[in-house]
Amino acid sequence: MSRQIPIVTCIVVGLSVLVYLLPVGALLAYDRNAILSGEWWRMITGHWVHFSPQHFLYDTAAFGIAGTMIEQRGYRNFGWLCVVATFVISASMLVFEPGLALCGGLSGLAIAAVVFLAMHGLEESGAWRWICGAALVLCAAKLLVELTTHRFILLQAPGNLMPVPANHIAGALTALVVYAWPRVRDRFSVLCSSPGNSKSPAYIGRARKRLGHPCFSGSNSRAIAAPKCIRVPQANSASRVRSL
Repeated sequence: MSRQIPIVTCIVVGLSVLVYLLPVGALLAYDRNAILSGEWWRMITGHWVHFSPQHFLYDTAAFGIAGTMIEQRGYRNFGWLCVVATFVISASMLVFEPGLALCGGLSGLAIAAVVFLAMHGLEESGAWRWICGAALVLCAAKLLVELTTHRFILLQAPGNLMPVPANHIAGALTALVVYAWPRVRDRFSVLCSSPGNSKSPAYIGRARKRLGHPCFSGSNSRAIAAPKCIRVPQANSASRVRSL
């Protein structure tokens, strides 16, 4: 198993720390009215704005642990997950949470990272597989509780801070799509490039290049080129047509 420096995780966590330490939260937080007025960057930067020390520590630690494990285990496309989830989560809040005026936090990306890690872990064997299965069950339970009670499970929210189900659900679904996409693509490529499939565009292309434009018999059989017939010029009456 390859061990890699968690570059993506370090970047995301570093930005979270930087934004928390600098007094720029008001300019970067997800603000629906400001976004609709043209401040589109808030859809990106809002993920790094936190409203309390506990909020910051909980979100950043969850993402940092899951992200580090993903990158050290060499699971691919984690960077793409972070980029895609950033936009999908914010767009989901705009569409499905029209009453949400202000939001912030890495919780959506943290959920995405945990689900992404657990889905990969299900492909492995031993205790790790069972741990990842339990993590998925806990994530589903967390989302269900937040959706029905509108309360955090672990975080003691200050003031009127409440969980945003659309944020977390969008992160989880994005992780599932990013995890499944290369597998669906690879399987489709194998089906289309199988040398035993006469319907394979790749195989037909190679056969045509090699044999001209042969005839193929059978829908699922291997390609069989019809023999070419060349007429020999009739030098005398004994000349015959030869099949080559």
